[in-house]
Amino acid sequence: MWAMLVPIGLCVCGCPSTGATGPRSVQNIAQARSAPPTRSPRNRADATRNDKTSPSAIATVNGVPIARSRIVALLLRAHGAGLLEQMVGLELAGQLAAERGLSVRESDIEFEYDLALRRLSDPLAVVTPADFDREPAERVLDSVLAERNISREEFLMTIRRNAYLRKVAVGELFVPEADLRDEYDRVYGERAEVRHIQLGSERDARDMMQKLDAGDDFEALASRYSANVASSHRGGLL
Repeated sequence: MWAMLVPIGLCVCGCPSTGATGPRSVQNIAQARSAPPTRSPRNRADATRNDKTSPSAIATVNGVPIARSRIVALLLRAHGAGLLEQMVGLELAGQLAAERGLSVRESDIEFEYDLALRRLSDPLAVVTPADFDREPAERVLDSVLAERNISREEFLMTIRRNAYLRKVAVGELFVPEADLRDEYDRVYGERAEVRHIQLGSERDARDMMQKLDAGDDFEALASRYSANVASSHRGGLL
């Protein structure tokens, strides 16, 4: 039995920003993202001249400073809403856990981090064995974050929020006997051997189907072309 999967990418939003003056709603920041600058060309030139004597310059280009306030304003318009939503979500999750007397340890955060790595490197991680090669998974994470221009800090913010939410969910969890038996059968019951080839696009999948239809060996193709670092070296075996 075999299958080919086209993965869905990781979704994390936002970009760090500082220097906001006073509380603003997510909606206000989202509207500000598309709002045009209100300065006239003359005012912008005056601001540049004033920046030359300002200690708040974040960089200097051939003697002309770039004010920190310009960077902050641009970041708020471009990424402020997404980052604020993440920060609000993290704060709400932390408050909810505190209200119920729950705390998150570093081990809880490590668990969420490892779980994210596993799911990123192996989309079927929830049904595959627990063996896990961390080093190649870290490389996949670095590649995904770089491609989407997401910082490690933003990613870890999501990890911490998930740790809080898991604590709350587990505290309220009740598992019926029937569900326990179903899970036991899933883990220890009858199994099928499955191999897959994970590809990045439908076009790649069509090309791979042509190779398979032509009689090429599935395991050899999986070892050479599969993007799944957890199974490609096993010929696609899950």
